[in-house]
Amino acid sequence: MGRAVWLAILAGPLPHDGGVAVLARTQVAALPEHASEVLDDHRRCYPPVDGSTVLEPLYPDRLAEDFLALTTPGNSDPGADREAVDSWAATSLLSSPVGQDSPSWARGALSVLIETAHRWPHIAATQLAPLLTTRPELILHAGGTVLARLAALPDIDTALLEKIEALLPASRHIDLDLGIAALSARLVERRLKASSGPCTSRTDTSPSFPPGPSDSPCPFGSPSQLVIASSSMQALTWPTRTQNPPISITERPIGEAKRAPLLTAGRRR
Repeated sequence: MGRAVWLAILAGPLPHDGGVAVLARTQVAALPEHASEVLDDHRRCYPPVDGSTVLEPLYPDRLAEDFLALTTPGNSDPGADREAVDSWAATSLLSSPVGQDSPSWARGALSVLIETAHRWPHIAATQLAPLLTTRPELILHAGGTVLARLAALPDIDTALLEKIEALLPASRHIDLDLGIAALSARLVERRLKASSGPCTSRTDTSPSFPPGPSDSPCPFGSPSQLVIASSSMQALTWPTRTQNPPISITERPIGEAKRAPLLTAGRRR
């Protein structure tokens, strides 16, 4: 039952066939009839909001994250309950054979893992880092908000962030802009700390960044990527402007302002 709860926190709720596939994927129940039995037991303890689904997660979210962390190996806290840890949980739920697409619930599962890792660092070390080092493209499918939360993890490895950075699109991407901005800001911060002075990038031909006299590689990444990150952040923080903003009555021509009450009155019933 505990393993079904662990899976439900990351993957559920799912249609029945999806729940059977999750149990088979993680070797909790290889046969469909055994999977159905596990899913029925879980349903009795955690009735689904939607009766057509299985693997209803544990609520509230913070409690579910704590359950996930306390049953996953790697917690070094002195007061940790070692009997609650299940070595099975060290197996990555999101891993897929090469050439296969990630599961449909990967986005939600990554979000849960990352949020849990913000309070339980061992989740980042035992789950996120190995998974994303092997399959960094998963985080791109998870969207910009999830990528931004990953970049905000205090102890996230710089090499992992750089591996993800190499997969980022070269132009604006509406679903990833927030994450690109956060990732670029985090990497620039770390590269600035590691750098001893200004630099230029010989590979970038942007007119905004003309080549300088130095031949040293730039530790900040491609200047064009910084432009994209900057414009992304501006788009997210600046007030939305429309091409034709509404005109207040005081800005209308006098004649139009006088006619407005009459036109309004004519439409009343």
